[in-house]
Amino acid sequence: MALMRPMRFASVWLIGFTLASCGSRTIGESAPQASDPTTGSGGGGAGMSSGGMTVGGTGGVGGSGVTGGVGGSGATGGNGATGGSDATGGSSGSGTTSGSGGSGVTGGVGGSGANGGSGGSGGAGGAGGTTPIACPCTRRPGPGSSSDYCGLGSDITGLGKITVDGGQRGLGFFTIDVPPGALLFDTTFIVHETKIPPPVDYVDFSPIIVVAPFIATLSPVKLTIGNVTNAPGVPRTNVSLYAAKDQYSPYTRVADSKFENGEVRASVSELGAFFVGYPKSADQANCP
Repeated sequence: MALMRPMRFASVWLIGFTLASCGSRTIGESAPQASDPTTGSGGGGAGMSSGGMTVGGTGGVGGSGVTGGVGGSGATGGNGATGGSDATGGSSGSGTTSGSGGSGVTGGVGGSGANGGSGGSGGAGGAGGTTPIACPCTRRPGPGSSSDYCGLGSDITGLGKITVDGGQRGLGFFTIDVPPGALLFDTTFIVHETKIPPPVDYVDFSPIIVVAPFIATLSPVKLTIGNVTNAPGVPRTNVSLYAAKDQYSPYTRVADSKFENGEVRASVSELGAFFVGYPKSADQANCP
C-alpha cells in the first residue's frame, strides 16, 4: 500500500321442677261413744267428718330464653265446711278444689351477633431506584474529553494520486481503496485528520476525517478507519461509519458499516467527511 506523504506527524487515537302436688290430707271420722248403763240410752254416732283440704301446687318454673320467665303462684285450697248438728248428723262439707299452678313466662329469643368489619388494604410498595449511566468520553472540547481514549485528531494532511486503474492510499489509521474503473480520471486525493469536534448528538469513536476532492465515484470505494476507541465499558454494538458531503453537513450512517477488531470498514460512492460512532441513547442525552 502506497502511503501518502504526511505534512505533519500522525498521532494515535485512542413489599322445670314441678313440685309434686301434696295429696289431699283427710281427717278421719271419730269412734262411736259407748251407751250409758245408768240411763239406758243408746250411744249416738258422732256424725261429723272433718272436711278434706288439698294444698294447691306451686307453679312451674318458666322456660329459659334470654331471661327466664317467672312462674305463677298456685291457688290456695278451700277450707272444709262445718258439719251439721248432732241430731241430724249433717254431712261433711267438701274442700274447695285447689287452684292450678301458673304457667311460666316463655323466654325471649336471643339477639344475633354483629358481623365483623373488613380489614383495610395494604399500602403500595415504594419505587425502585435507578442506576446512573456512565458517560462515554468524547473528542469534543470540555468535560468528557480524554487524551487516553478519545484523543483529538492529529491535524495532519496527506496527498496521494490514484489512477483510473485503481489503487490504495493511506494516512495514519485511515485507508482508501479504489477499484479499477471507479475513477473517471487519475485523481490526487487529499486526506485530512481534523480536530473538528464530532457532532454533539453522537458518541464518537474517531476524529473527523475529510477526503477531497468531494466527488462521486463510478463504483463504490472502500474506506477503513482503525484505532477506533472510547472509554472502557462503553457499548460498541452499534459502532458504524457516518458520512457527510463535507465537515459542516448532516451525517448519515453508511449502510454496510462493519466494526471488527478495533476498526470499521464501509463502502461509499461519494467522498467527503467521515467519522466513527453512533447516536446517543436517551440515557446519554445529557453526557458531554
